Amino acid sequence: MPLFSYQAKQGPTQIVEGTMQAPSQDEVVARLLRDGLVPMAILITPGELDGDSRPARRVRVTGRERRQFTRQLTSLLRAKMELVPAVTVLKEQGASRAVKELLGDMERHMRDGQTFSAAIGRHPRVFSPLFLSAIRAGEAAGKLDDILLRLVAFDEQREELESRLRGALAYPVLLLLIGVACLGFFIWVVVPRMAGLFTQLGGALPGPTRLLIGLSEILSRHWLWVLAGLAAIAVLLRWVSRQAWMINLAERVLKRIGFTRALLEAQQIGRFTRTLQLLLHSGLPVFQAMDVAQPTLGSAVLEVRMRAAQEHVKRGESIAESLRAANCFPPLVTQMIAVGESAGTLVDVLDELASYYERSLDETLRILTSLLEPLMILVMGLLVGFCVLAMVLPIFQMTQLVR
Repeated sequence: MPLFSYQAKQGPTQIVEGTMQAPSQDEVVARLLRDGLVPMAILITPGELDGDSRPARRVRVTGRERRQFTRQLTSLLRAKMELVPAVTVLKEQGASRAVKELLGDMERHMRDGQTFSAAIGRHPRVFSPLFLSAIRAGEAAGKLDDILLRLVAFDEQREELESRLRGALAYPVLLLLIGVACLGFFIWVVVPRMAGLFTQLGGALPGPTRLLIGLSEILSRHWLWVLAGLAAIAVLLRWVSRQAWMINLAERVLKRIGFTRALLEAQQIGRFTRTLQLLLHSGLPVFQAMDVAQPTLGSAVLEVRMRAAQEHVKRGESIAESLRAANCFPPLVTQMIAVGESAGTLVDVLDELASYYERSLDETLRILTSLLEPLMILVMGLLVGFCVLAMVLPIFQMTQLVR
């Protein structure tokens, strides 16, 4: 396909230059006019533009920035602005350099004749496979603005849940850090001075006191090795926590406990049904929608079962029958999906299921965090009580000797 270079007028004064692959010069003119540009000069260039062969530069765009420009793009499209000029407007008012670079790359490739989904597909670190699949389906169905708005709502809902979880854990974590800092100060500064006094007085020290003094001596003499050991343990734990076998083991252990099992089920089912509902609403085929939604389960065991369910769907079975045969979800989920399939309201049923399990997850997390605060206070109280008792016991012994 030949490559054309063009000059076009945008607005009263701005001149836009670029290149575009098209079968003919008339097609270039039609595309420019569709994008709101007035062609001034169009020249054929020898050779072809291999836009996809040049890897896109990695840009660091936060989730908040992505949601912001996605919502703004939705507003511009609903105001009947063409896609490429809308991206140009957002690029010019970009809040950060990374956003401007991202939108500039998208604009350049869209002017060269690529689709919006192909332009965002060059940035997998910014746009997830879910986002890309929904955009492709929205383009094919002609409802891109609606899909963009739903993607923003989906992203905001997930971010809100994670934010509530971080906020609920903030106080217990702060309490833990303050408690550890106070204990460290007590063991490092107070205990050595008390140990010197006990040594001068003589006599056998109680077991808790000897243990605390020994710990204090280790920290005082070998604090550098202690820090290095703690850092090595932290790195090792982080590495182990990312291994597949450890993730599977942790999931199996947590699912044997009633409270954590309910928490995991609510999270997995809520994410999957919400994602599947979004993809089916965008017009994606069932098998492809299940394939894209599968990683949101966050469970190796469930992903294997979901692949088995996909095979059942490929053979022509319904979604409910496939999920039931693969034992993916509880009977409530499969029964409601079966009702939605028979009534032709599957998207609405998935939305109701997602809302139900999201509320359940929110309530469970609220209960968990409310129990975590007193539990943390109890643990810190026991540690402080042990340290105080270890220092007070020798004083009681000396009092008895004096009597």
